[in-house]
Amino acid sequence: MEIRKKTIIPLTAVILAGGKSLRMGSDKASLPMGHTSLLERQAQLVRKAGASSVLISLAHAREGLPFPVVLDRRRNCGPLAGLEAALAVCPTPLLLVLAVDLPEMSFEFLDTLVRHCSPTLGRIPTWGDQMEPLAAVYPTCLFNLVEQHLNSGRLAMRDLAEAGRIAGMLAPFPVAPSEQYLFTNWNHPEDWTEIG
Repeated sequence: MEIRKKTIIPLTAVILAGGKSLRMGSDKASLPMGHTSLLERQAQLVRKAGASSVLISLAHAREGLPFPVVLDRRRNCGPLAGLEAALAVCPTPLLLVLAVDLPEMSFEFLDTLVRHCSPTLGRIPTWGDQMEPLAAVYPTCLFNLVEQHLNSGRLAMRDLAEAGRIAGMLAPFPVAPSEQYLFTNWNHPEDWTEIG
């Protein structure tokens, strides 16, 4: 994959941590990974990828988090509500979105992903018919489209990604077969193993 010369585009990041973690049985964000938590690990990755600030997206208020929190403005609308809330306060042209439960994600992948964006064009990792909208870059100009989807009850992030592609605000970002493991997520207790 060709890597373009890095252009400095102001970037904010949001860690999506608003899920109920029902299958895991405990808060995924606080799961330990070596000497830190999964939330702290994800925050370190997005900072290394160029984010000047890190937000945490939650459905409900929670105390004691080390980052500014953005709460969903709509109930029971899944990650799309988290994206809406983060885009509404995002002070930069681009928003890097990363789900908290992707423990294999790497700085190198996120850095390359960001390099292939412009201030008005985000990128969605894609291979075959698989799309990964929870580790992607969204331009803030997408906000109105996000609101339209929420208002009409279209809550699937993949539907938004396709609409954003048609509108010229999002483009696929090819994922090599050797990189697909980066999108492994933790949903059940047996998925979790402490990574040292």
